[in-house]
Amino acid sequence: MNTQSVGLLELVIETSWQVNGLLGAEFQGSRPADSLTVGHLRIMRGLTEGPLSMTRISRVAGVTRGTATGMVDRLVASGMVERYDDPTNRRVVLVRLSKKGNAFFDKMHERAIACVRPLIGDLNDSERLELERLLKKLTTSMLAKDGTHHLAVAGS
Repeated sequence: MNTQSVGLLELVIETSWQVNGLLGAEFQGSRPADSLTVGHLRIMRGLTEGPLSMTRISRVAGVTRGTATGMVDRLVASGMVERYDDPTNRRVVLVRLSKKGNAFFDKMHERAIACVRPLIGDLNDSERLELERLLKKLTTSMLAKDGTHHLAVAGS
């Protein structure tokens, strides 16, 4: 691997840490009283596309099925999601966002957008399109590696 490639990899890592730090600072202390984690928010993000089985939820959250069950238990207790039997297979339990969960996630998403928007404010239209193309490609690659192909990349 050449020096330029290492520099690019370090830039990707540093950029992701900076964006995570920015969002973390924005949302610190703003989650419901039961302290939803980033993993819970990932589950909720996955559920914005529709109901998911526990197997799919464990993939979305990047955890074991047992851990996913505990995370969903907390989301159910907080009123953010609902469990129900799959009408086509009674052995499968599906999870969906509740009205409260949908409203909460929408509010969090709007805040995240407002927080990140200034980061691209100085880019011209061509640069924004190129950044979008590259981030979609990077995200698609990451999702393919962790098995969460079903998550759509925003705008795709």
